Amino acid sequence: MSRIRLAHTADLHLGQDLPFLGSAGPRRAREKVRAFQDLLAICRDEGVRVLLIAGDFLEGSPPQSLVRTISRAMEEAGFLIFISPGNHDYMSLDSPYGLFSWPDNVHIFQGPPERMDFPSLKLSVYGAAFPSAQLSRPLFEEKDWARLLGQAPADDPDWVHIALMHGDLVQGDRTSLYQPIRPSSWPRGLLSYVGLGHIHKPSSVQKLGKTSFAYSGTPMTSSFSNLGPQGFYLGWVDSGGAQMDRRILPGPVFLEEEVDLSDCRTREDLDEILFRRLSRYPDYQKNYYRVYLVGKRSEGLLVNTGDLEKSLGEDLSYLEVVDRSSPALNPHLLVEEKSPEGDFTRALLDLAGKEIGDLEEGGDGRSREDRVLRLAWKLGLEAIQKERDQTW
Repeated sequence: MSRIRLAHTADLHLGQDLPFLGSAGPRRAREKVRAFQDLLAICRDEGVRVLLIAGDFLEGSPPQSLVRTISRAMEEAGFLIFISPGNHDYMSLDSPYGLFSWPDNVHIFQGPPERMDFPSLKLSVYGAAFPSAQLSRPLFEEKDWARLLGQAPADDPDWVHIALMHGDLVQGDRTSLYQPIRPSSWPRGLLSYVGLGHIHKPSSVQKLGKTSFAYSGTPMTSSFSNLGPQGFYLGWVDSGGAQMDRRILPGPVFLEEEVDLSDCRTREDLDEILFRRLSRYPDYQKNYYRVYLVGKRSEGLLVNTGDLEKSLGEDLSYLEVVDRSSPALNPHLLVEEKSPEGDFTRALLDLAGKEIGDLEEGGDGRSREDRVLRLAWKLGLEAIQKERDQTW
């Protein structure tokens, strides 16, 4: 029985601009290229014979220098590599998949469903390319399977059939703008493994008869939508099915932390807590962090997210601070803050023609006008907090 060492990845988006990461964007783009090179090295060390890249390998038409770099890395890897272009790297007149001369071991599906046969491995690989950024119909329809199977080599029970597809798994009559994929339409008893792409989070390996199928997820993410280490699938496939396991790639990751300000009395307290929380990760300076500040701030604590990002982010690849904490009801502090609460406090005082002291808490001796002003201030702060909570 033919048994093949198989790897499966997708959604690298190499060449993607990452403006939402600011100055860290170009660095993350380089880290993603390095992640792919690490993936190839692991595959080579593990004796992989076939690597499936199920779409969105590239982002549009990246610079030729990048294409040459990754092409050279794939050629040096030596094993068979199959690419099925997705909605972000679809086949077009300027697609590097058609314009660039790829190594002999790299096979790219450039149009309608196609099968590629490798008699020495007793292997057939099925794939197709997105023709545009959106595709509301399945690429593999009943007529396509009939045509492809009509071209099959001599019937051999040891022959291995695998496929790679980019799109959305759907059930019943549900639709998708990114190729609806219905496992029920696959030829019964034919495919041992289907490598899926488009969803950046990995799925578990599912089974339909002998067919195993899964989303590999992206091997290195570009945003906080996927937290922590990422990886790919690696395993064995034969004519009877597949056994695939997750492999995690090294490299900087995206992480989120929630920090309660209730016990912080000063800015120094906050700096210490943030450093202690972030520095517990290995190679913590290289990661990408989003920190949520929560809880009720003490009256001695001023929060300026921009200042925190600047001062603490000097030693980090990326830091984003989101303030979801409740402000202390101290108008003298809030008018100094660069925050929605500070803006509201200043605007209210200006509109009412009042001084900061008029917002301070007082007893029955306060005028009715001042009591109404303070109530309006508190309700406004609560509304800001409620809107912030709903946003996040």
